[in-house]
Amino acid sequence: MNLLDLFLKQWRTSVFLMILGGVVGYGVSFLRTPSYQATVYLTTAIDNSQTGSLEELEADRMLGITEDILTSDAVLSPVCQMSPGCEDLQVLRTQVQIERTIGLWALSAFSDDAVEAVRLARLWLKTGHAALLERQTHALQAEMLSRQLEGLTACVQDAADGHPPVICSGPDMETLLTDIRTMSEHIQDERQLSGGISPAILFGPLNLDHIQLRDLNAAPGLLSLLGAFAGLLLSILLLIFRSSQIGVVSPLPEAKPADEEKQE
Repeated sequence: MNLLDLFLKQWRTSVFLMILGGVVGYGVSFLRTPSYQATVYLTTAIDNSQTGSLEELEADRMLGITEDILTSDAVLSPVCQMSPGCEDLQVLRTQVQIERTIGLWALSAFSDDAVEAVRLARLWLKTGHAALLERQTHALQAEMLSRQLEGLTACVQDAADGHPPVICSGPDMETLLTDIRTMSEHIQDERQLSGGISPAILFGPLNLDHIQLRDLNAAPGLLSLLGAFAGLLLSILLLIFRSSQIGVVSPLPEAKPADEEKQE
């Protein structure tokens, strides 16, 4: 008896194992712990009128500051404090993920509760968007002060070179030098508060309604199909084992020798 004949003879066993595997797969789909991913989006762009033409690496570095701010403790700590189930910031970091495409940041939150995943993603976007705008305000302030500092420096230089007329904001040179030192310190403070973000980065409006929710668990139909396929593989393995027990070596019948065919 070859392997094909044995398979046809035992087809009921194969069908039974496939049905059993499908039923088990369908049941497993309801026993798995649910897992959801909620994703919100933040649009960004670079104002090339301020920066001029940039190489791709330079643009990536400018936009990369956005990720550093969004994943910083200054943003995630308030998110954790406003989340009822959050007790550890490091645990929260395992529940969030950020990805960037062209001009778009995708902020994802993971939870076994769909409502909690959506709430966490929206809270992260809202807190991060506010932090980015605040830091950009400091960057703009630093840029404005830098321009004023350039004017004061030029004024002092002209006065030192004796180029009349000299019109400066301070009454004397000592006052001008004091203003320059104070303004320089103020610029450093503003740049530190900006977190290194560029004033040339443009952020889109806050949109908490554009959100995608995904069920990360496999659908019951897919698990049923995988279970049925596993049952089919099991039935084939059983047939191979059974065929080895009864001495089936080849799935095809042996060919007769040429001498025997001539005699016939």
